[in-house]
Amino acid sequence: MDLRRVDDGRVYDLSGKVPRSAYEIAADVDIYWLDIHDGVLGVSDRAGRITTIDYEDEFQWARTGAGDSAWMVRCDEDAVYHGHSNGVARYDAADGTLVWENKVADDVLFGWQEAHSVYAGTARRTVHEVVLETSGGGDGVVVECVRDGERLRVRVVSPGYESWNVQFPKDIREAGVRYLVDGVRSAGRGGFYRAYGEIRRLH
Repeated sequence: MDLRRVDDGRVYDLSGKVPRSAYEIAADVDIYWLDIHDGVLGVSDRAGRITTIDYEDEFQWARTGAGDSAWMVRCDEDAVYHGHSNGVARYDAADGTLVWENKVADDVLFGWQEAHSVYAGTARRTVHEVVLETSGGGDGVVVECVRDGERLRVRVVSPGYESWNVQFPKDIREAGVRYLVDGVRSAGRGGFYRAYGEIRRLH
């Protein structure tokens, strides 16, 4: 579906020969961005809110984020990702329950989603990768982020590995969280592992 919002408060479907109204949004919402997945529309706005509307044009839920200027909204089957001036948050697509927040990527301007990651571009000219969650172990190696004094370290918890630290993106480390990676390789000089392939956050 090719969508476009105009100033009459409606979102139009442009996929046919004649544009037709698909969704109607409250007049007081100053829309910054739209995304759609399987008929459910996600709307992020200037005030830092995130709103979802279903395929019947019925309001589902709305939440106010921890910041304003919410340029980023990305939707998938399980979640809605919301980026604003103070970070990125993941909400449950069904009921809007907050799943997690990441304040490392602040001043978010735009986001993009792929199979296993969401990317948030910021006004600081940085792009942050936000790892998606998965419910099972599957094929790969499970690692866990642990607090070591003032630092966050990542170590392998799958059996058969040394108790070495894992080289792992710092901006997605969260104490107590486990991740599934495609694999780990020992460094040439030994003493630590390098994670490679996709990184997926485990429930």
